[in-house]
Amino acid sequence: KHPIVQGWLAGCARLTHLLRFRKSSNPSVSDLALFAMGADVDALALETVLADFHTVPHQGNPAADSEYTSRLIASGISALNQATFEYAENQFIRVDSIEINNGWLAEVKAGSKVKDAYLADLALQSILLGQAGIEIQRFSLILRESTYVTGNPWSQALRVVAVTERVQSLLADDEFVNYVTMSLGMTIEDSLPERAFSKSCKGCQFSNDCWGHLHNPAFNLP
Repeated sequence: KHPIVQGWLAGCARLTHLLRFRKSSNPSVSDLALFAMGADVDALALETVLADFHTVPHQGNPAADSEYTSRLIASGISALNQATFEYAENQFIRVDSIEINNGWLAEVKAGSKVKDAYLADLALQSILLGQAGIEIQRFSLILRESTYVTGNPWSQALRVVAVTERVQSLLADDEFVNYVTMSLGMTIEDSLPERAFSKSCKGCQFSNDCWGHLHNPAFNLP
């Protein structure tokens, strides 16, 4: 998901290709800290707002996870955390939380505010789930509650935000859907898409690959 969402937000298909098929540098200390925070928020969500859902135990590989998920659904369990679905041959997606009978999908994020990247993430998941035969009508984000005070019940540390209209608006955007379709069809043998110069280049890990030949590129200006 990450390569497609980041490429879409940057308006750069080249970024999507690079993120999917080129090994990047090792994550920084700050990146590792963000990963740890995300894992903590995921765990907290499972213990609080998502506690009533059945959490699918990981089986060791996506194919086994998908098979296990299918068995749970066949047994009548439709409210699942960490469910895995096969949307194309040997292509899988794992979702944070889903209520299949009610067509509800939720994504847990470590942020406290709704961001465009979160909405694009949900929209992309909906497209992939549709390819797996699962229709989603309602969308939510589970975010940190910025006013939470240490010592209060953990159930107050997260909040559920309904974002159905905003995600559906993105799904109705032909440009977004076409970008997802194009990105899913990418292969490692494809030639790199053209560079797309934008403000996103300034923080891009691949900026030197694209613009290293330039002296004093504009995004170095404060």
